[in-house]
Amino acid sequence: TALRARPHSVVLQYMPTAAGGSDDLILTVGLDDGSSVRTGVDPITGSISTSPTGRFLGARPVSVSRITIDSSPATLLLSSRPWISRPDPKSGKHVMAPLSYAPLDHGCSFTSEMIKEGIVATSGTTLRILAVEAEGACIGTADEAFNSNKVDLRYTPRQTCLLECGGGGLPQDARKLLLVLVESDYNDYGMEEKQSMGFDPTGAGQKKKSEKKSGDDGDGMDIDSDEEDENKKKEDDEDDEEDEEEKEQ
Repeated sequence: TALRARPHSVVLQYMPTAAGGSDDLILTVGLDDGSSVRTGVDPITGSISTSPTGRFLGARPVSVSRITIDSSPATLLLSSRPWISRPDPKSGKHVMAPLSYAPLDHGCSFTSEMIKEGIVATSGTTLRILAVEAEGACIGTADEAFNSNKVDLRYTPRQTCLLECGGGGLPQDARKLLLVLVESDYNDYGMEEKQSMGFDPTGAGQKKKSEKKSGDDGDGMDIDSDEEDENKKKEDDEDDEEDEEEKEQ
């Protein structure tokens, strides 16, 4: 079977079937383009199914690993966000759903006295231990189809729209959806114009400079006012002496 991108990670594991017979041998491949491919493998001949199923998961290369959920084998797929792939114990159909969690770099199955079935993962320099509960987790349903991600905006958001990329010649699972956000502010320059004019877009440097300047001006004003008072006092004393001399004459 030809792949449309270079493989990044591969997992081969047995998955239970709906009929309760022998488990199926499933091959899951994570690709560099952010998509995954899932196909069956014949345990005797080793031949790969000619009809694999693929799905786009995110903008980062997909890392896959074996985990256990509700005493059943499952697959953890990590891209721009984590995904769980497993057979539905009720219907027997294969389901795949995202987890509403921060992006992870690597992950694998984890078991301890307190956490019977968990996931140990890394995110940058942070080690995380997760527990995914099958009961009430809504894996594979519409309730688990949402994921949140925080993005800082430069200007006030005005409009949003969804754009489909990939063209009509590609299959549905190979197309990508992009969320486009329009930002604008009245009577404001863009980021490139601000940098070309020498402005600090963050405003941090200008704030420090203004604080330092105000502090310096305050000290200078106090010193100047003291000197002026002394000079004025001397002038008054001299005027008084001149007046006394004139009176004596």
